[in-house]
Amino acid sequence: MSKNNPFYLIEEIYNEHYRYLKNFLIGLTKSDEIADDIIQELFAKILMTPTRILEVNYMKSWLVKCAKNTLIDYY
Repeated sequence: MSKNNPFYLIEEIYNEHYRYLKNFLIGLTKSDEIADDIIQELFAKILMTPTRILEVNYMKSWLVKCAKNTLIDYY
């Protein structure tokens, strides 16, 4: 599979940053289930426009910002 394929990149990003995002969101929500829901919703949004991921320069900070915004939308 090509490294430039956005779906392949999204899978790599998910595997690399899942644990960090989950711990970050558990710290904010105090709930394991809500943290998983937020991560699921976040990556569902990313999968709606997968080529946008190619424009991101600082992946971890972008994911944290998106996770915060998704959490706000959740509440």
